[in-house]
Amino acid sequence: MDESNRSKRKRVADGVRKLRAKPGWDPAKHVTESPEDALMRLDQESRSGAVYSQGEVCEACAEARTDAADESALCPTHLAAAMGF
Repeated sequence: MDESNRSKRKRVADGVRKLRAKPGWDPAKHVTESPEDALMRLDQESRSGAVYSQGEVCEACAEARTDAADESALCPTHLAAAMGF
């Protein structure tokens, strides 16, 4: 037997509600990133990646990781570089 239009609309509305309930999915709340913001984010990601790579061989960073018991800790010099200072 064919499904009625009313039950089809209800099923679709239920599916939409479930999708919108997923974190980060709701297209009504989506904000498009401006090109300038995208470039700044990519620059920061690149700088952070380079700094963390340098921090892997830095003795001061190794000491900071040991002292803080944190695998992502950096020495003051590399931390400042990672933050863009």
